[in-house]
Amino acid sequence: MKRFFLFNLLCISGMLFSFLPLLSGDQNSEPVRIGVTLSLEGKYKDPSAMVLHGYRLWVEQTNQNGGLLGRPVQLILYDDKGREDLVAEYYEKMITQDHVDLVLSPYGTSLTMTASDVTESHGYVMLAATASGAQIWEKGYSAVFGVYAPAGRYFIGFSDLMARNGFKTIGLVFENSPFNLSLARGVRKWIKRFNISITHDMGFNDAQTEFPRILEQLLATPHDGLIFSGYPRECHQFIDLMKKPITGLRQWHSPSPPFLRISTSGSDHLRKAFSDRPSGNRMNAFHFRAPVNLSTISNDLPGECPPTTPLPPIPPASFWKRP
Repeated sequence: MKRFFLFNLLCISGMLFSFLPLLSGDQNSEPVRIGVTLSLEGKYKDPSAMVLHGYRLWVEQTNQNGGLLGRPVQLILYDDKGREDLVAEYYEKMITQDHVDLVLSPYGTSLTMTASDVTESHGYVMLAATASGAQIWEKGYSAVFGVYAPAGRYFIGFSDLMARNGFKTIGLVFENSPFNLSLARGVRKWIKRFNISITHDMGFNDAQTEFPRILEQLLATPHDGLIFSGYPRECHQFIDLMKKPITGLRQWHSPSPPFLRISTSGSDHLRKAFSDRPSGNRMNAFHFRAPVNLSTISNDLPGECPPTTPLPPIPPASFWKRP
């Protein structure tokens, strides 16, 4: 996850240099003011904290190396607490009162969509630095620019790995929020190309009340793997629930249970949740060999990892085009 954010920062830096020549260059003593809101409280608190550390590091290192176009960088930051009303208020304030030169998106697709309504109305460029749901681009706005792959393409690599290892069926569980809905839509499109069937396709609104039922349904029908899409808090809740025995499903804690592969948008948090397990080092090693946002986790792993099947030839370029 840290590597993922460092890569994003490099992308953001490159895009900033592309846009900054459009700014007035005759006031070299004035700082380049970059506005952003992050959720330092609420649902997106954990990932927002990582983003904030990355932004502050970038500002510090950029200023130590002469700034941008010879001007120091100043970060204008507000805590939106994960609330859309505060996002709208603060982006309006940054543009009309703080007079920032450029804005970065808040964390998450939902909040970014709200921010884009404000920035587009003022003709302000916004980099969607921490959001990638397809709904952002479906609004037809011309001043919002993405930094990395759309959410619908996140699990192409993991789907490929599952197919290469003989997976035929998977479960798909996702939160009913814009980002996760976009991700699930992408999984449905791409998984077919790998000849894998989705046996369970379930969205949730309330993790606390719905997870027990969802897990029971998943475990009642055999399938080879699971793709779970949620934010860190929901990921932790789901993993904690999987660790508990469920009445009538004794095979879940049998001495040699079937492997359960899990991929999730909160993979770094899931990996940490299992770091105290004997298999933690093997799983961490797999994580860093796999594409970003992937994790493979098993319940009560036996002594050795199962052998993988020989990899088939890489599909031609035409295979990877958008469905």
